[in-house]
Amino acid sequence: MSRTSQETTLRTAKPIGNNWYQISFQPKMPQSYIHHVHSQPTKVSPDIWKQWYSEERSRDMVHFKVSSTAAFYQSCSPFFTYLDPPRDGVGEMEFLALYQMGRTIPRYLDAYQKNVRVRSRLWDETLGTCFDVAQFASDHLELVEILGSYAYNEDVAPYIIHAKIIGEEVEAKLQFDHVNAASRLDGYRRSLLYRSVNPTGSLPYVILLHEFDSDPGNVAGVQKDMEGIEPSQDCAFQLRSFKLLDAEGFDGECRRPERL
Repeated sequence: MSRTSQETTLRTAKPIGNNWYQISFQPKMPQSYIHHVHSQPTKVSPDIWKQWYSEERSRDMVHFKVSSTAAFYQSCSPFFTYLDPPRDGVGEMEFLALYQMGRTIPRYLDAYQKNVRVRSRLWDETLGTCFDVAQFASDHLELVEILGSYAYNEDVAPYIIHAKIIGEEVEAKLQFDHVNAASRLDGYRRSLLYRSVNPTGSLPYVILLHEFDSDPGNVAGVQKDMEGIEPSQDCAFQLRSFKLLDAEGFDGECRRPERL
């Protein structure tokens, strides 16, 4: 597929039925940047958290054009580590949101500051904002490379295996062996390699998102293959699989945010 065919197609905003709106762009997967957010509710139930993300946060982000898409996932496997990487608790959070957007981090955008809500009527107002009722860990990522048999698939991935590779040699052989291991699982679509725009921590890292069209099963398949690889010194990884709960903005559509 040519670069031109991946570019944004402009559309006119108009209501569709009672609840759906045509947004002003139709993204072609994948864009050059994603905003990547792990979360774990601490003062509200997981069910309330899923409802808030699906009905408010994801829709706010796309409806108000902060991001072009939003995909919200819940973990469906244990959290695996290999070669004892630093454990910061982020990879063990249960939920993951991915937003396709431009290079600018959302909190610096006027559309985010003015329109994306941090309070909700889904929980008691005395509990405060979403940042008071849950833990968040966000990272803004730049796409480095696309690998896989369906490199330019435009659909949201129903399942992903999320891998963080940490160490001085993260750009070397380990990541590609990792892709080969994932590609042998059922339903494999492609792998997206990202690096952080503003990395944190003392060691370099990359994020690999392995996309699947069906449940790849337990990530132990990737873990087992990786254990047979001789990694570069000081290189480690974290693995977890996720299933899609909800998505907005794919096919150029977004539901109206609830409780505006």
